[in-house]
This record gives sequence, structure tokens and C-alpha cells, in this order.
Amino acid sequence: MEILRRAYAYEWLQMENDFDLIIIGAGPAGLATALGAKRSGVEKVLVLDQQPAIGLQLKGQSIHYRPELLTKIFPKKIPTEAFVGEIKSFGRNYYSPSGKKSFHLEDNIDRVWIDFRLFLTELAKQAVTENVYLLANSKATNLVTIPNGRLHVFIEDMLKNTSEILTSRVVV
Repeated sequence: MEILRRAYAYEWLQMENDFDLIIIGAGPAGLATALGAKRSGVEKVLVLDQQPAIGLQLKGQSIHYRPELLTKIFPKKIPTEAFVGEIKSFGRNYYSPSGKKSFHLEDNIDRVWIDFRLFLTELAKQAVTENVYLLANSKATNLVTIPNGRLHVFIEDMLKNTSEILTSRVVV
């Protein structure tokens, strides 16, 4: 976890405030996007999250099981403890506002249950190893296009109650 503590340090922000890509949200999609961008040659990538640490806000704990995709994200292999079990059949029930009508939608894609915190921690470690900047306790409050076509991202440090302005070419 030391690697993540160093990554979350605000000190580097005093030296770096101009990025090629800023991603808002350090969930599975945000971290995987950051990894994909770095591996595609994007130089300076920052991931912001308002939570104080990775994986604190649980959403869902199953993912589509696609080994070829997981191999691309985790070339060194994800720890087997992150996978809790398989889901053979998965579906959803949708109800009308009155609750009188419903239908079931079957999802035939293989899924696995995951240990969400461990899975995200592994994604974050991989991102930091590949020189992605992570910034926790940070909430994006405004986004403004500036004359050169770049974007100003106004962020608030949730712990210190301070604000910063970052610049980026792209924000997702």
C-alpha cells in the first residue's frame, strides 16, 4: 500500500498541473481508462477521486469475465483472491412504475464475483507502476474551455478545503 500512499501525496501537484488526460473517478472504468491511455502513449494521465482511498464506495461486485481483456489490463496477472466465484446465470427484472407489469432480461455473458476493494487496489497499483497520477480526496467542481482549446479543471481538496486549477487536453 506504500506505493498508493506516495501516489496520493499532494506534493507533486505543486510541480505538475498540466496533463494530457484527466479522468474523474477512480473506479474500475476510470482506472482501466487510465491504463489504456498510458499504454497507448498518452504521456501525463491523472485520475481524480473524491474518496480518501481506492475502493471505499462499493457499487457492484461482479464483472464480465473476459480473460483476454483482463490479461491486457493485468499483464502480471491479477491475484486469484480477487475472484470470489462464478456467476452462471445473471438477469434483471424490470418493473413498470405501478409494479403491475414486469419482464426479465437475461444476461448470457459470463460473470465473476470479485473482491471489489482488492480488485481496485490491484488496478491502482498497476496504474501507479505505469506512472499514472492518482489524486484522492479531490472533487472536480468546474470545467472551463480556455482560449488555446485546453480545459481548466477546478478541483477542491476535500480534506484541506483548498482549491486548485489543473489544465488538460482531454477530460473524461
